[in-house]
Amino acid sequence: MAKSKASVFLDNLLGINYFPHQLSFLIDNPFRRLIISPQTLVKRLSLKSDSRVLEIGAGSGYFSLEIARQIPFGHLEIFDLQEEMLAKARLKIEKAKLENVGYTKGDASNFQFPADSFDAAILVTVLGEIPDPKLCLRSLLKILRPNGQIAVHEHLPDPDFINLKKLQALVEKEGYVFQKAFGFRLNYTAIFSKC
Repeated sequence: MAKSKASVFLDNLLGINYFPHQLSFLIDNPFRRLIISPQTLVKRLSLKSDSRVLEIGAGSGYFSLEIARQIPFGHLEIFDLQEEMLAKARLKIEKAKLENVGYTKGDASNFQFPADSFDAAILVTVLGEIPDPKLCLRSLLKILRPNGQIAVHEHLPDPDFINLKKLQALVEKEGYVFQKAFGFRLNYTAIFSKC
């Protein structure tokens, strides 16, 4: 998948291809709720109170609190490439006194979880940052339970924005079935299920 000009510019400027932890205040900005609030995202998911959820590229935990609250008898695993982001998310979770959350640092192209570990995986504006999104999707297939779902949220002004048509083609090619989409073409959540 070709990167956008804005994404290539940031990669060259910062020397990295992911959102840096030093700028996490931007993703925690209260104005982000105008784009997508944690409550809106959670309403779009088919989570049960005992769901096991993997939040990939969770960053500083902007959505994590609401997800964890939605699954009080389940488990949320926050997965991020940066230890600093995991530490920021952990502070929020501990402050909220939530105990159903784990933290894993790792590479999203090769998940080290047992097969059939999760009911759902959530990727918010992160799939375009992953160097090989196909590898990520294949690795996810192994750790999702039968009929497990992935929710991909994309919105502008994310420099790695993937339009719904391209996303659907990419994800379906890796063995998922498109279920539904919420929102509109520049700010949407797409739900896919494991075949």
